[in-house]
Amino acid sequence: MAPTDKLPGYALARAMLEAGIKYVVIVYRYDSYGKSLATQISNRAGQLGIQYETVSYPPETKDFSAVVADLNSRVSAAIQKYGAANVAVELISFDQGALLIQLAVNYPSLTQVRWFGCDATVGTGAYLTSTVAQFNWQTKMIHPIFYPTQTNITHRVKQFIISQLGRESDNFAYGAYDAAWILVMAILQVNSYDPVKVNNILRQVASHYYGATGNVLFDQFNDRIAVDYAFWAIVNVNGTYQWKQVGVWSQSTDSVTYLPAYRSYYS
Repeated sequence: MAPTDKLPGYALARAMLEAGIKYVVIVYRYDSYGKSLATQISNRAGQLGIQYETVSYPPETKDFSAVVADLNSRVSAAIQKYGAANVAVELISFDQGALLIQLAVNYPSLTQVRWFGCDATVGTGAYLTSTVAQFNWQTKMIHPIFYPTQTNITHRVKQFIISQLGRESDNFAYGAYDAAWILVMAILQVNSYDPVKVNNILRQVASHYYGATGNVLFDQFNDRIAVDYAFWAIVNVNGTYQWKQVGVWSQSTDSVTYLPAYRSYYS
């Protein structure tokens, strides 16, 4: 039920453009996830007139000293040409992105520019340590994540999850809920557990399904299409840093809308 990386790439590039970014340095994990998302962001940024360059690091990296030093050199050069307000860093990582940020705070150029994250870091506790959280807040770092259409089913599932866990889940839980239902309905329709038979009818079953994430449609690669993305950020709430949703990117209009409480800070 995961959407194609094209969509968060579109959401991030649009957010960059609306923030006045003219040049972005994309730092990414050199794996299938990182390469795919970096490519989508680069492609869309280029289409929108944003200049970019990319820097990769091996997934097993634990010492980011060399990566951050290289990043600082690239960002400093971009600031000289475009000005700090028009330069950004896009960080594609998992939890180890916190290790990179812990070093980035020591470079003035890296603290002056806007930062953007990815869906793999939304809600992670690694980003809530004081230094990393403060950096997120200072650089107005926003992270996109799949945003399900809000339906009555969404709210029922949400309340059930809260009753069981005592907290809200991330948005992928709603996609998992719908995936399970679509799979069960496909099995019932073909009256078989044969994976080939089930797979052959999944798209048809999904096209008639409406669930916790709304309508479910797939492209030719069986990636989900026509979904919006929410932007989450670590915000300072009375001196405490917390993850909060701060905006939404609409796929239908290709536009970013920040929630009223955060509009003046992130726009």
